[in-house]
Formats: sequence, C-alpha cells, structure tokens
Amino acid sequence: MEFAELVIVFAVTITLSNIASRILPMIPAPLIQIFLGVVLGLTEWGQSIDFEPELFLVMIIAPLLFREGEKADISSILKNFGTILFLAFGGVILTLVGVGATLSFLLPSVPLAACFAFGAALGPTDAVAVSSLSGRVNIPKKAMHILEGEGLLNDASGVTAFQFALGALITGSFSAVNAGMSLVVSSIGGALIGFLLVWFKQKIIHLIEKASAQDVTGYLLIELLLPFLAYVLAEAFDVSGIIAAVAAGILQASGFRKISVFDAELSSLSHSTWTIIAFTLNALVFIFLGIELTQVFSPVWGDGLYPNGLLLAIIVLISVMLFVIRFISISLFYVFKDGSKKFKKQLNEILILTFGGVKGTVSLATIFILPFSINNMMFYQRSLLLFLTAGVILVTLVIGIIV
Repeated sequence: MEFAELVIVFAVTITLSNIASRILPMIPAPLIQIFLGVVLGLTEWGQSIDFEPELFLVMIIAPLLFREGEKADISSILKNFGTILFLAFGGVILTLVGVGATLSFLLPSVPLAACFAFGAALGPTDAVAVSSLSGRVNIPKKAMHILEGEGLLNDASGVTAFQFALGALITGSFSAVNAGMSLVVSSIGGALIGFLLVWFKQKIIHLIEKASAQDVTGYLLIELLLPFLAYVLAEAFDVSGIIAAVAAGILQASGFRKISVFDAELSSLSHSTWTIIAFTLNALVFIFLGIELTQVFSPVWGDGLYPNGLLLAIIVLISVMLFVIRFISISLFYVFKDGSKKFKKQLNEILILTFGGVKGTVSLATIFILPFSINNMMFYQRSLLLFLTAGVILVTLVIGIIV
C-alpha cells in the first residue's frame, strides 16, 4: 500500500507542477518541481524515500538520453560537431579538474578522488533546463543546436568520468592511461551495443511486416523497450550503458527512417507518448532533488562539522567557477578556431553557450551513485557532496534564468 500511495503522491505532484508552470510561465518548470519536492520532502512520504542510484540511471537517465538522441537534428550536430565535441569532452574534463581541485583546496578533509567525482558529476549540462530557458529567450538556432548536441554527448562523458573517479575513490589507485583506454573501449563497446540492438530491432520489424502483423502499439512498445535493453545489455558486457542508450536513440532519429502513412501514424503516437514520458521522468528528477535537499540539509547544516557560511560560500563559488571555466574555455576554443578578429562578433554566442550550461538531471542522478560506505567504513562526506551538488544545481538554474 505504501508503494501505491507514493505513486499517487508523485502523480499528483507532477500534475501540479505542470499546471503551475502553465499558470506561472515566467518560472521554469524545474524550479517549481524542486519547490514541490522540498514540500513533499517535509512530509512522511518524502522522508520514507530511499534513492537507488542504479535505478536512476537505467529507469530515468537512459530513456531520457535515448529520447534526446532520437529527436536530435543530426545534420545540425554534424555541422557544429567540433564545438560540440570540445564542450562534451573537453568541457567535462576541465570542469572535473577545476571544480575538483577547488573543492579539495576549500575542504581538504574530503578525499581528492571524491572531489574529482564531484567535479565529474557537475560536468554535464541539463538539456531540459536549457529548453526551459530557450522558451523565454530568443536563442539563435546555431547556439541551441550546439547546446542540444553537447547535452546529448556530455551526459555520457560525464557519467563515464564519474565512474572512473569513483573507482579511484574505492580502490585508492588511478592510472590515466588505463582510464583513457577503458574510456575508449567502454565508449566504442557501448555504441556497438546500441547499433546491434537497433539492427536487431529492425530485423524483428521486418519479420513482423512479412507476416502482415503491423501494429502501431506493438511497434511503440518495442521502441520504448530499446533504452532499457541497451543500458542493461551494455552494462552486462561491462561497457557504457549510457552511450549505448544514446547510440540507439541517434540511430532511431527521424532522419534515418523511411516515410509512409504507417510510419507517420507511428511517429505521431511516439511523439505524444515520449513527450509525456520525458516530462514525467524529468519532473521526477527535480522533485527528487527537492526531497534530497530536505534529507541532506539537516545533517549537513546542523552537524557543526563545517561552518554553514562556508558551505553557502562554497556553493556560490563553485557555481560561479563553473560559468567562468566554461566562458574561458569556449572563448579560447573560438579564438583558436576562427582567430581573434571574429571574437567580438561571436561574443554573444559565447555568452549564450556559457550561461546555457546550467546543471540538473544527470548531475543529480550521478552524484547519487556515491556509496554509503567504502571498504566497510562509512563514507561520511556523501551527504556533504549531495548537499553541495543540489545547491550548485539550484544556483546555476537561478543564475541562468536571471542572466
């Protein structure tokens, strides 16, 4: 009965967030959902919720990234692929190093590997928050395509980088060469799993068509299964489940499909269904963020281990540093690519890309993977890192909205 009650409570909360975002269009839906999550976290239902990180990845992040890949504008991504690749991989690495080193300097008691894990979790940007901001600001198409392409790739790179940092935290050792090789193998393996799964799905569809058993509902159910199968199969082969889900989604993109009356009907139903699913899953993540804020606030805020003023200062400093790192790295990339003479003309686009790099869904889900204990010893800094991550996500959203 408790599970049924939770399902009803979440359904009502998500519905309220949708209604509230329509009534108050100037306030992005993620902020409304965080607020409702805080309210829910203060109730008995919210206090009884335990987060399972692996479930977050397979049940929420995998389908969301699959859908982002599926609706991606492949031609626009290819046109700006150099910039997207730099932001998706170079940006994540720079954030990992810059934020990790800063946190280690400010809080020396936190293990260095945990600091780098924190930096890796804050590497990915949030495509949903960017879309929310783009609905209120006239963002040029080129900048929007870059932000969308970055969001598609840097989720995978951020989660993968986090997993390596987590491995170093647990084992106490790290090799850049081994990590680099593992990243390449994991990425290629994940992409291959995604490709093979979509190829196998097409063979099944072909057999169904030969048997004259075409059915929109059946096809849609097969499509909905793809991200979960891609993630689980990839993880079973010890490669990146996130990249497998992204690859499967890209191969499902409309640009690779044939066009017929049946496909048009399927596309319409698929779009409507995925719109509801994507909104629900994203709403769940931000509601969970609000709930998590209430759960980690009291133990971190009231334990006296760190001055509360210091914690707030760290959140603000890390948030500002994220934008500074992003602005400097993008500026240098543009200067290197096009020369310094065009810099002034490109400044508006650079600023849009800088402040479009808000954090959200993947950062929250990723930081949840931190273990409660390491080598049979309690990992006391877990609540602290969750608190800081939640605070930084909130601050970057607010800064993005204001700017």
